[in-house]
Amino acid sequence: MVLTNLRLRCPIKTPNAKQMIEKAEKALLTERIKTINKKIDEYRKRSAVINQQLDDTVSVNVKSHVSSHITKVRKREYSQTKARHIKKLDQLNVVQDMDLSGEQLKKWIVNTCIKAQVKGERKKVFE
Repeated sequence: MVLTNLRLRCPIKTPNAKQMIEKAEKALLTERIKTINKKIDEYRKRSAVINQQLDDTVSVNVKSHVSSHITKVRKREYSQTKARHIKKLDQLNVVQDMDLSGEQLKKWIVNTCIKAQVKGERKKVFE
């Protein structure tokens, strides 16, 4: 499964072209994952440096308050993001049950003909 913003369109409708597009989409996805993992590593290194600087300059009491506040903010942001993703996934997975009985179909069919229909014509339309 490829993210929608990484999907490619191919004007050529052959199996070989489709295979090439799928390969390119997978390569883009792999590159996106590598980029994100690299950013995460950079942020972790930067966080370690900042933590070391905090240890050197701030008292233990202040540092504990700051770290507890950061933990609360991180958990809140995580839960909000998770809820947003779950909501988005639920919206994508919603399958609307359509009533395909005769009543619903009659609502969809509109007679645009000026003349009145004969019984036989009306029967043909709804068969």
